[in-house]
Amino acid sequence: MKKSISNFISWPYQQYKRLVRLLKLTNRTIYLGGGLTNTTRKILNTFKLEGIAGVKARFQYIRTNGAVRPIHGSDGFDRNDYQEWIRRYDTLSDSHRLVMKKKIDQMVMKPLISIVMPTYNSNIDWLSQAIESVQKQTYPHWELCIADDASTIPKVRNFLKDTADQDQRIKLVLREKNGHISAASNSALALAQGEWIALLDHDDLLTEDALFFVAKTIAENVNVALIYSDEDKVDINNIRSGPYFKPDWNYELFLSHNLITHLGVYKKEIVDKISGFREGFEGAQDYDLALRFIDCIEPSQIIHIPKVLYHWRVHDESTAKNSDAKPYAMFAGERAINDRFKRLNIDARAEYINFGYKVTYSLPPSVDKEDYA
Repeated sequence: MKKSISNFISWPYQQYKRLVRLLKLTNRTIYLGGGLTNTTRKILNTFKLEGIAGVKARFQYIRTNGAVRPIHGSDGFDRNDYQEWIRRYDTLSDSHRLVMKKKIDQMVMKPLISIVMPTYNSNIDWLSQAIESVQKQTYPHWELCIADDASTIPKVRNFLKDTADQDQRIKLVLREKNGHISAASNSALALAQGEWIALLDHDDLLTEDALFFVAKTIAENVNVALIYSDEDKVDINNIRSGPYFKPDWNYELFLSHNLITHLGVYKKEIVDKISGFREGFEGAQDYDLALRFIDCIEPSQIIHIPKVLYHWRVHDESTAKNSDAKPYAMFAGERAINDRFKRLNIDARAEYINFGYKVTYSLPPSVDKEDYA
C-alpha cells in the first residue's frame, strides 16, 4: 500500500524527468544533424533505407554516446573526425543485417548484378580482399566476372583459378595476350549474364551493404539506368579516409571530373549498345564509358545513393593517392570529354588542369546593333 502511494506521488516527477531527457535528446539530435530541416531529412532517409530499426539505432547511439566528444563546449563531435563518423553512422550491426535480409526477402524484383573486374599482376592480398568483399555481400544475387590480362606473375593466375573453382558465382577468363585495361574489361563484360553491371577494381573494396542498396534503388526506381554512390579511400592497412560525399546528378560537375566513378552501376543493355569499353582511353575507360552512356538516357534515369558503398585503395601506384601516378589517365579523360563535345557538335573544349578539367565554351556570334533598330 505504501509503495503504491509512493509511486502515485512520484509519478509526476518521473514523467517530468522523462520529458527533460526527451527534450535533451531532441536538442542533441538536432544539433548533431545540422539543424531541424537537415535532421528531419536525415531521419526520413534513414527510415527509407533502413526502416524503423535504423532510426531507433541512431537515436539509441545519440542517447548513449552523443555527448562523449565535446566540441567548443557543446554537445557533439568533431565533424572532421572521419573515424568517429564511421563508428557512429557507418558501422553495420546485426539489427541492420536483419532488416536488410527481410527487405531482400520482400523484394519482388531481385536483379542479378554482374561485377566486372579486370586483373593484371595483382597484389594477392588486396585481390583476395576485393573478392571477399563481394562474397560477403548481404545481397546474394550477384556474379563476379574476372578477366586476367595475361598476368606474368604465375601465382596471380593460380590464385584466380583456385578461387573460381571454389565459388561457382565467380566467372573467370584468362586472356592469352595482354591488351590493357579496356580490352580486359570487355573480356570480363563478355562473361556477364546480369541485367546490371557494377565496376570493381582489383585492389578496392565494396561495403557489405553495397549491392543491397543498389538492388533496393533498382526496385524503387523503375526507369533507373545509371546508379552511383559516395566513396572513400582505404590505405594498405585498411584504414578509411578521404570520404567523397557526392551530390545528386550534376552534369557540369561531371565534366570537371568523373563524378560517378565508384560505385558505378550501369544497365547492361545500354552498355552493350555502346559496345562497352573503348580501347585508346586506358586509365579513363570508366569515364569514357559514362560519357557515352549518358548520351543514351535522360538525367532523371541517373540515381545517386547517398551512402559510402566503395573503398578506393590508396597506394603509391594508384591515382587514389596522387593523380600524377598515372598522368596518361588524366589526359585520356581530357580526350574522352572532348570526344563527346565533337560527337554532339558542342563548341567547347576541355583542358586538364592538374586537379580536374576546365571546360571552355565558345561565345555565340556578336549581335548586330542594327537588329535592335
